[in-house]
Amino acid sequence: MQCDLLLRNVRLEGFSELVDVAIENQKIARIGRLAKVEAKEMVDAEGALASPPFIDAHTHLDKALFQPRPNQSGTLAEAIEIMSRASSRILIDSIQERVDRVLNWAFKHGTLAVRTHVDITGAHSALALEEILKVRERWSDYIDIQIVAFPQEGLFGSEPVWRYLKEALRNGADVVGGIPAIEETEKLSRRHIEKILELAAEFDVDVDMHVDESDDPNSVTLEALADMTIAAGWQGRVTAAHCCALAAYSPEYAREVMEKVKSAQINVVTNPTTNLVLQGRGDRGHKRRGLTLVKELLELGVNVSLGQDNIRDVFNPFGKGDMLDIAFVTALAAHMTGEQEIKKVFDMPRHNAARILNIKDYGIREGGGADMVLLKADSPADAIATRPPRDWIVRRGKIFPAHSISQGVI
Repeated sequence: MQCDLLLRNVRLEGFSELVDVAIENQKIARIGRLAKVEAKEMVDAEGALASPPFIDAHTHLDKALFQPRPNQSGTLAEAIEIMSRASSRILIDSIQERVDRVLNWAFKHGTLAVRTHVDITGAHSALALEEILKVRERWSDYIDIQIVAFPQEGLFGSEPVWRYLKEALRNGADVVGGIPAIEETEKLSRRHIEKILELAAEFDVDVDMHVDESDDPNSVTLEALADMTIAAGWQGRVTAAHCCALAAYSPEYAREVMEKVKSAQINVVTNPTTNLVLQGRGDRGHKRRGLTLVKELLELGVNVSLGQDNIRDVFNPFGKGDMLDIAFVTALAAHMTGEQEIKKVFDMPRHNAARILNIKDYGIREGGGADMVLLKADSPADAIATRPPRDWIVRRGKIFPAHSISQGVI
């Protein structure tokens, strides 16, 4: 047998011994001890762990590395206020350079799929979407990018923002977003959800909402989202990000809401680094962590993933596009440190995220697509504990030594 690329001495989950992986025509042709296989290119992985690529299920590429002025209070309110006052021209003009830097970091860390939220609020929103569409095209050989049309300032302000959302969906956005808790009344919040679900049905797209990004136990839009998702028949096609207030509810009410989330087949995405920065700022004495009930949702059977969210901007001053960093913080903050719990965390930016992004050909198996990352680790626990360098990235059957990847588009 001949193949395009042969990876020797690979460590694979589910295999007790090292194996070889033969790749042909951008597909995994064979897995096993392949002594008689010849290849155009051969790499000795030397026992490196091969994983399906990492996936960032929630980020904001349009804001990445953008800090017009420091967020002195570290609060969500000040971050939003800074962005609302920032020059849209400067934001737009710098997108390409900023996003190229961040995606380069992501690729070198083995992230080959990203779902990014793009602000669709004012007159500049069409330009922001246009710039991110250009980014998606330029990076398509390396990273798959899904775009969420996101109404950062709500739907019912001084102008009908849903018209901008419609235009964004017509022009190439893949998913419609929402942020119902930002509306001034509970009635408007429910109308916000209703309007977003109507747009989803009109364009046959999934929904990805920012939900209850607050410590306030009176922020209860997650329950409304679950009820209205079922009423709209959109089960399995809705993702709720953040859901911080869920951890502030009484145990009885939290359980009731989580049961509804499960019934509605809503995916949940936690964004631990950003929410650890933003939430709990007003607490004195016992400080809340700002995370949703990750462990409890997983135990109930809800699909939970995680995201980088913000990278070195006014919402979060940290980040380098490494999903293993985010998994590490999740494991610590969510108290998921048991052996099986760590394995669940390792799957959050992999298989769980693939379900959210509807990536069908995902995983390392014969006949599957040849996308993977090789890292020096013996196990999921070792990978999360050490966050080792990614030695090799395989994208559509082509192998990239991570150390050789320069700045900008590969």
